[in-house]
Order: sequence, then structure tokens, then C-alpha cells
Amino acid sequence: MPEKPCKVGGNQVLAVAADSRAQLAVRPSKNSKRRAAVLVAVHLLIAAHIAYWLASGSTVTPLEPSEAMEFSKRGIVNAGLLFFAAMIVATAVFGRFFCGWGCHLVALQDLCRHWLKQLGITPRPLRSRLLAWVPLLAFLYMFIVPLVDRLLAQSSLAPSGWHLTTDRFWATFPDWPVALLTFLICGFASVYFLGAKGFCTYACPYGAVFGLADRLAPGRIRVTDACRGCAHCTAVCSSNVRVHEEVRDFGMVVDPGCMKCMDCVSVCPNDALYFGFGPPPLLAKPAAKPRPKHAAPLSGAEEATLAALFVLALFSFRGLYGQVPFLFSLGLAGMFAYLTLQALRLIYRPDVSLLHWPLKRGGRLIPKATPFFGLMAALFLIWIHSGVLQVHGWQRRRLHQQSAAIRSSWSEQLRGPARLTAAQRALVDAGIEHGRFIERWGLLVDPQNDLELAWFHLLRGEPEPVEQHLRRALPYAPYNAAMRLDFGNFLLATQRPAQAAELFRAALELDPELSGAQINLGLSLALGGDLDAAARSYRAALARQPQSALLHYNAGLIEAERGDLKRAAAGFQKALELDASLIAARRALARALCAGATTPAELRAGIEQYERALRAEPEDAESQLALGLTYLRLDELDRADQHLLAAVRLAPRSAAAHRALSELYERTGDRAGATRHRTLADALAPP
Repeated sequence: MPEKPCKVGGNQVLAVAADSRAQLAVRPSKNSKRRAAVLVAVHLLIAAHIAYWLASGSTVTPLEPSEAMEFSKRGIVNAGLLFFAAMIVATAVFGRFFCGWGCHLVALQDLCRHWLKQLGITPRPLRSRLLAWVPLLAFLYMFIVPLVDRLLAQSSLAPSGWHLTTDRFWATFPDWPVALLTFLICGFASVYFLGAKGFCTYACPYGAVFGLADRLAPGRIRVTDACRGCAHCTAVCSSNVRVHEEVRDFGMVVDPGCMKCMDCVSVCPNDALYFGFGPPPLLAKPAAKPRPKHAAPLSGAEEATLAALFVLALFSFRGLYGQVPFLFSLGLAGMFAYLTLQALRLIYRPDVSLLHWPLKRGGRLIPKATPFFGLMAALFLIWIHSGVLQVHGWQRRRLHQQSAAIRSSWSEQLRGPARLTAAQRALVDAGIEHGRFIERWGLLVDPQNDLELAWFHLLRGEPEPVEQHLRRALPYAPYNAAMRLDFGNFLLATQRPAQAAELFRAALELDPELSGAQINLGLSLALGGDLDAAARSYRAALARQPQSALLHYNAGLIEAERGDLKRAAAGFQKALELDASLIAARRALARALCAGATTPAELRAGIEQYERALRAEPEDAESQLALGLTYLRLDELDRADQHLLAAVRLAPRSAAAHRALSELYERTGDRAGATRHRTLADALAPP
């Protein structure tokens, strides 16, 4: 047997020649069954977790890395964040073992690879250089961009709360049909089209950060002098790592794609591989002989085409109908992009295959390729249909965002703006057209489309379609607190406070910190005639959010309605301490102080608040009138005259202002003036 010397980790060893190496059979991995048993146990634990939640109604928040987004977005610490952080730290020590031994999607990909090999099909890796950046970009988008947004908004990055248990375990997960499709696409189809661990390589955002941590890990697959370069390790590696080359050049596996499944260690005929600790990859020095460079099977033009197709597919499918989650859309985008590239290759390549399926040989299409064209025609129809819907959805969302000021006016007054301008009307009409297109041509109900259509119809003064859209959307958005808040506001504006209160309660169950629901629940209870229940509701809300100026203000309004002016004034004062710009609270405080005053000093405290409010908003007719009446009570007629004349100037059709002036002129002896204003008041509002 001819032999030749080779360097491995700085030691002189012998490598078997390639022709003899091929004669050696690769023995089965001893670790495959062990790892399969561990992954089955992981799935059983997941099932037990779900079963416990269904039985008890509450459990630990999901141990899923995606849950860590709650910290990135809102500073919430949950079990998913703690689990993700622990796995990153463990990976930085032991290497990327969690993916190989604990990930359910890796289990599905390995199962698919096993079944394909049983059918005589060996998945081939795509080896795209551009798509390999997708996982890192996805990680930055999911976890880092929200943190940057919080920093730009000058928000603290400190934890804002702990959420380690939940009674809504499935709130952040898709419905069962979408979850199953996710497993089929990301766990199975991605292996067939993109290669073993195709989803991990070209989509998984968690794998990206695990790969970065792996570069720091001293725990690696390492090699001894017994290695003879037979490449059995590479043959069994399901992560597409060229193990025999890595240990030849570095004395260890440095590729962050290595998931420490230990198959390579198990099959080594000389027991030359082992898991051990030593210098991490960042400190590894390659052998003097450089590693062979394997040319990527994609040309530069194909790389660019594949990346462009991926982006287009991601746009077309991400969030479609409010059902397609981000990770699912990444898997779909990779599959659609690869299949389209293969279809394009039929134009310019003489030989094209889809794994084991030959499509073109010697420049001629093979008859067996006909089903491929049928498949691609169906996929293109789905893709184009989804893309068109997404364009209309993007336009609708853009117009919805542009209508924020109009919607804010409606929310503040619980009625629409008095009149839409021509530009506002055109904006609303365009939004309705885009929403109706999605409603007409969509294959599934899109709750977000219904919600935004409801808003557009509301702003256009059409209550019937508003209720129709909201009622249709609610069952498809069981965990959407904001949608229930909007529906409750609509019912409150249409004089249905009892029904509105039910929706506000449902919104608060989903999101206890939703201040709009807390405020309007108390308001709906008050409008329903139960002031005591409204007061209790606000006190409970303030116990959760004591720093909310709006809650203190609204609680004060309810106390004023109940006749407890002292408690009302305390609420208004607290609101102003928290937000001195809340002019409505200052006016309300002035009213409460004046209404409860029994001495001139107490009246002057109310006058001071009115004057401060008028300095901020001098054109407020109501405050001018109230201040004039208060000066009348103090018998300071000159000042009363000044403010009452201002009130009449600002609100010439105010019967109350004319009656107050009539009273003032009676006191000053101006009978003609008193008669004139009394007549005007009677004409505006007959006694």
C-alpha cells in the first residue's frame, strides 16, 4: 500500500492513498442512536410542557430562543431569554453542541436526511456564499435592531419586568397548521433542496449567534497522531463540515457549523478523533501547507441571482395573511430561490439535475422533467399571487401609518374628526381600496387587513363595515390586545359601554400594561352608571402603573363624578407632578379646587391653576368662562368682566357665557347690557 507523509496538528503521520482509502468501508456511527434517543426525549419534554399547560392553565414561559425578542423590544425577562443566554454561554465553552443534541428542527432535518439515504438519495449542500449571511442578518434583525431602536428612543436597556410564567403558552406561536407547515418546509424540504442542515446553514438566526460563540469555545473535536486521512469523518458528517481537512490543517475542527454530534469521532477507524479542550479556533494556527480551496458551485452571477430571488421571496411570504412567521418565511424563501435558480439554469446549462432528478442532459430536456415544469408553474402562481397581495398590504399599511394623526383625533374624542379634508379623504379611500383588494383576492382571512379596513371605514363615518371587520378579525387574532382595545373604543363611541367593558377586560388580560384599555375600562364602567366599579378599576390600574399621569387624571375625573372632590384634586395634582404639560389635568384641578372651596383662599388656589392653564392655552373659552365665574364669586368684577368678555369672544354661541355676563352687568347696574346678554342666552338655550 503506497503511503505519503502528512502534517496533522504539527505531528508527522501517515495518510493512506486515495485509491486505497476508497476500499475502506465507513462503519456505522455509534452515536446516531444515542443522539436520536436524546432528541426524542427533547420532543417528549416539549409535549409534556404543553400538556402541563393545558392541564393546569399556567406554566413556565416557552424555552424558545425567539422569546428573547421580548427583552429586545420591551425589556421583558422571560424563561426563553434565560435559556438562550445559558446556551450561548455553554456554547462559548463546549462548542455548538445544543444544535446537534437539543434542537427540534435539527432532529427533523436529520430524520429527513436519514429517510432520503434509505431511498438512495444523498442530499447535496448548496454552498452559497451570499445566503450564508442570512442567519446573521436575521439575528441582527430579530434581536439587535429592536435594542438599537430603544436606544434611539432614549429608553433604558435595563430589564423592565420579569415574565417567567404564563397562562398563554401558545400566544407567540403560530396556529397548528402553520406550525406543521413550518416543520415540513424548514425540517424536511430544506434538506432536499438545500442540503443536510439546509435550514441551519441558510436561515436559522439562533445558529448564527451559536456559530459566533463556537469560535471562542476551547471544547472542540481534536485529532491525535493516529489519523491516516481516510475521510470517513467527512463522509458521515451531517453538517457538511470537511472534518478530515480541518483536523489536517488545524489539529481540530474549527468550522462553526460543527454541531458536536460526535459521529465523526465514532466512525474513525483509528480512534484518532476525540472531543477535548485546548486553544479555541480564534487562536488556531493553520499548517504550513494551506488548505485546499473548494470552488463554490455557484458563479458570481448565480450568487447575485439567488440572493435577489431570496429577497423577493422573503418579501412575498413574510407575514402573509398574518400567519407566516419569520422563520417559516426564511425557509420558504430559500426553497423558492433555489428552485427558481434551477429553472433558470435550464436556459444556459447543458446539464441540470435537481438532486437525483435529471432535468437536462447534453443540452436537451429530459421527458421526465415535465413534472418539474408543472411544479414550477404552480409555485410561480403562488409566488406572484402572494407578492401582489403583499404589495397591496404594504400600501395599506403605509396609508394606515399616514392616518395616525386622524386616528389619534378619533381616539381622543371617541368620535371621528369633525370633517376630513380632501387630502385626508383621498388617503382613507385609497386605504380602503387596497384593503378590499386583499379581502377580495386573498385565500385566507387576514386579521390585520380587517383591523386597518375597520379604521378606514371608521374615519369615513361608516359604522356598519367597522363592526363587521372587527368581529371577523377577532377569532383570527386571539392574543391581539390592541385589536380588542380598538373594538372596545368603537363600541364605547357607539354608546355600548357594557360590551366595550368586556373587550377592555379581555385586552387587559392579554396585556395588563395596556394603558388605553385601563383608562377606557373605567370610562365605560362610568358611562354604564357604575361609578364605584369605575373607581375600583382605576385604583387597581394605578397599583400596577403608579407612574401613569393619564391614569391619575382619569381616576380623578371619576372621583369628581362621585363627589369626592378632595380625592379628585389629589389625583389631578399627582397627574401634573408626573406630566406638567397635561393641561386637561390642570383645568380639572382648578375646577375641583373651586367647586370644593369654602374660603377665598381656597378659591384663589383654583384661580392660580386656571391662570396657569390659560397661559398655556389662552384661547380656551371654557377656562375663560370658569375663571370669570370664579372672580364673580369673589366679587372682583373688573377681572370677571375681562375673562367673561374673552369667553364670549371665543365662543359667541355659548349661552352660559352670555348668562354670566348678564349677571355681571346686573351687579354693575348696566341693565341694558344685562338684558342684551340674557336675551342672547335665552335664544341660544331657552331656559
